[in-house]
Formats: sequence, structure tokens, C-alpha cells
Amino acid sequence: MAYATFYITLKFDYKFFLTYYCNNRIREYPYLLNKMMRILIYLLFLVWMSIQSLSIFAQDVTQILGFHLTKGRKTSRIPIKVVNNLILIPIEVNKTYTLNFILDTGCHTPILLDHQLSYLFDDVQKRVVPVKGLGPNEAVDAEVVMNCSFDLPNITAHQMSLVILPENTFDVSSHLGTPVHGIIGYDLFNNFIIEIDYINEWIQFHHPKKKIKRKKFESFPLTFEATKPFIHAKIWLDDTESIEGNLMLDTGASYPLTLVQDTSHIQLPSPNLQAYLGTGLSGDLNGHIARSKGLTFSSFEFEDIITAFPDTTSVRHILSNSQRKGTIGGEILRRFRVVFDYPHQQLLLKKNSRYRAAFEYNKGGMLIQASGKDFKIFTIKNIDPNSPAAKSGLKKGDQILKINGMPHSQITLNEIYNMLNLTKSGRNVRFHILRGSKIFKMKMKMESSI
Repeated sequence: MAYATFYITLKFDYKFFLTYYCNNRIREYPYLLNKMMRILIYLLFLVWMSIQSLSIFAQDVTQILGFHLTKGRKTSRIPIKVVNNLILIPIEVNKTYTLNFILDTGCHTPILLDHQLSYLFDDVQKRVVPVKGLGPNEAVDAEVVMNCSFDLPNITAHQMSLVILPENTFDVSSHLGTPVHGIIGYDLFNNFIIEIDYINEWIQFHHPKKKIKRKKFESFPLTFEATKPFIHAKIWLDDTESIEGNLMLDTGASYPLTLVQDTSHIQLPSPNLQAYLGTGLSGDLNGHIARSKGLTFSSFEFEDIITAFPDTTSVRHILSNSQRKGTIGGEILRRFRVVFDYPHQQLLLKKNSRYRAAFEYNKGGMLIQASGKDFKIFTIKNIDPNSPAAKSGLKKGDQILKINGMPHSQITLNEIYNMLNLTKSGRNVRFHILRGSKIFKMKMKMESSI
């Protein structure tokens, strides 16, 4: 409407001026000058109104397309679940089901991992796109649906895109022992200032225009590469060799530190062990586990850090256009109260009670997967050579019925791993396991593998 008004008014007054000018009404020059000034002021006013209308329209489009707080709220705090250093946040999709999403700073577009839920979008137009991530495999063809709605308490978003992975691409739920339906990241981080309390398990979303100041928090500048946040840090691989550069902050990574070996001549420390590192969008991640001597950023210092060194084939999809030397993951971030402030390009950190906790790596040396309706069936899927699990006689395929006298129905997978890692070296962990149709009692003497 502003454009139409501008055009019609300009056309009318332009003819009026030409009529006076062509008739050479010199005697009316003062009147014409006054008229021209009024026209100029009016035109400037209309231009200003048009700019304001465009600005308001742009703000409205941003609110429609992205997450925003509802009802004029400035903040919203919601509970989360922290499992294996990963943040699970409940989000209602299309006003239908509340699904658990991993909050991942490395995720650009929301992803639906559970292909069985794709029926929710049967009536929605889809297009196929190739998707690739960590892992050695080639890209997979995924479906993208548009016009989705996402809702959290006092937060909403409409006309969102959602990537639906093919069936059996990425089974996160069995590795975490709890239902995980998707991954979300940049769309939330870019629209809010996000404060995370790992210990009390809550997350707070602040309005992006709010300037966050917290006592006893230390502030760091954030830089960005393809929507992913980085900070500057220094790493000592041993007593003599160190590297310095940008490390990505990755809330979607469980390990404290991950380093890419073919950047900046990063060498694998000794001792180390070959290990399965996890699962990515493009398959299983394999590589080595070792301890880095130290990690510092500003006044924060860590020693003897468990560090993952993925094989080059596992990270080849992220190396081509990236300058990253590695990532700082959830095992580091959970030692702080964290504020991600994308709008002001800063990170705020404050130590919590876990800051000085020792870094431990899978002291049992085995991979356990959970299954069943409530993820209460625990099956050993892999055992590292010469690990405590291998020495105890446990085997791949064994089903855990009891651990230290606690029935499998009363424990979670996360609690099993915590129990193993917190047991002091030299002490035993007792198992009742089901192998075939027989039940065995076994003891595993704990020792640190790295």
C-alpha cells in the first residue's frame, strides 16, 4: 500500500508542476517554490514510511521463519536431560508429538533421525537432498519437508525445514539408552542467547537483544565458520609439542577433545589405543584414543585430557572447506555454566563443581547398546582387546542382567557407564549375564585403559 500511495502522489504532482512551468507563470514563482518544497517534504516522508514498512515486514518474516519468544516474553527456562554429555531437549513438532532433539552446535538444519516418524509428513511435499557428515561412507539421500512448526514452552517457530534421514541411517537411541528422535542446532542458537546449566539440567532462552552479564563469568569472542562457533585455544600434545588455533565448540560431541591429525602436523601421542569412536551421519567413526598433556583457553586449564583422533576417512567430509584443528566437546563444556551468545558473538563460561573432575575413558573397554521398549535390555556389542572386559571373560552378545546386584530393569545405560568409569582401578564390578540360554556370574577388575 505504501508503494501505491507513493507512485500515485508523485505522478499527480509532477503533472501539476509541468502545467505551471510550461505556461510560464513566472508571477507564481513563490507559490510554485512553496508547492515544490511541500512536494519534496511529502516525498521524503513517503520514502521514510516505505523504509519503515519494509523494516517491519522484514522483522515479521524473521519471526515467522525462525524461533521467537511468544506473548512478548523476554526469557523462557525449560528442563533438559543430559546423557553422555549430550543435551536432550523436548520439542513439539507440528502440534502433534513431543520429540527429543539433541542440541548440537554443529547442526545447521533440524534433522529427524527416527524414520518411523516420517508418516507425520505424508501429506507434505518433499524434495530429496544428499546429506553427509562424520563417517567414511558417501552421502545419503534424505528427504526435506517444509512448513514445519516447532514449539517449546513460550517459544514457537513456523515454516521451518526438516531433514528426514533414511531408515537405519543413524541409531542414536540405542547408544544413549533413551529415545532420541532428532538433532537441532543453529536455528535455536542464532535466534536466542542460550544459557545452559549442565548440573541442574535446565536451559534458558533469552531475547536476542538482551545483553547478558553474569558475575564471575569469563567472556570469550566467538568466530563462525559455516554457522559453527569457534574459540581460540592452545593444546599440549606432550611436554614439548603444542598447537594453537581455532577449536569448534561442539555440544553434539561427547568426547572432551577431538583433534584432526592431518591439520597443522598434529601427531598421535603415545600411549594410545585403537577404538570405535561413535557413529556419524556417514557411518561409524574409528580412530585412536590418547591423552593430551594440556588444554588452555584464557584462564581455564585442563590436564591429561582424553582426546579422540578419528581416522582421516572418518572426517573427510568436514576437512575440504574447514580450517578447524579440532573440537571441544560436551565433556569439557559440562564443567561450566555456559552462555552461547550468537547475536553478540561471545561465549560466557563459569566453573561448576565438575571443573576439576578427572577425565576417564570407558574403563571397562566395552560398547553396550540398549534396546527394548524402555531401553532396559543391555547387550555387549563390542569389546576392546586386552581390556578389563576381555580379561574378565565377557563376550560380544552377552546380555547384562545385573551389575553390582542392581537389576537391569532399575538402571539406565548412562548409569552403567558412570558406574564403570567411577569405579576405582583395582576394584571389581560384578555381573550377572545371559549368554544364550545360560546365566553366568562374572567379575571385572577395573583398570584405566589409557
